[in-house]
Amino acid sequence: MTDINDLIGNTVKQIDATVTRKRTFATADETITRLKHFCEDHLVGDDYHQLLHIVECLEADVRSLAESTGYRRGH
Repeated sequence: MTDINDLIGNTVKQIDATVTRKRTFATADETITRLKHFCEDHLVGDDYHQLLHIVECLEADVRSLAESTGYRRGH
């Protein structure tokens, strides 16, 4: 038989992990957006293209990780 305190404790841990994960991915989204704006506002030529490529790869990696954990942007 499951102890009610264990059940509550596990539920709280799951909620906390979900909230933390959402904050982490939301922060990553914000950071990527800021990096893209930085590229657009301050860089030109090869510097622009190189850093933008890095940011786009980072964005793809973050999106993939987020999707694998069940996080959907905006939720």
